[in-house]
Amino acid sequence: MVEEGLQAAGYTMLAIDDCWVGGRNETTQELYPDPERFPHGIASLADYVHAKGLKLSIYTDVTTAPCIHGECPPLCDCVGLVRCAAC
Repeated sequence: MVEEGLQAAGYTMLAIDDCWVGGRNETTQELYPDPERFPHGIASLADYVHAKGLKLSIYTDVTTAPCIHGECPPLCDCVGLVRCAAC
């Protein structure tokens, strides 16, 4: 976003829409990030995005299975989108 000039054009936020969920903690029922798509976790991605002067937004839903083993795009598509948007 920064290198493509989008930040200079007024874009300030990178939004992760869906397909970030890896599962749900059995004890706490909290969602956790997909370890293949986000091997360093969401906090690491947030640090990277913030260092670029951008904000990070993450989507979730009240459903019991937001994209957990659902019809997500292939791994390379999601990671590519995040890399492209965060660069």
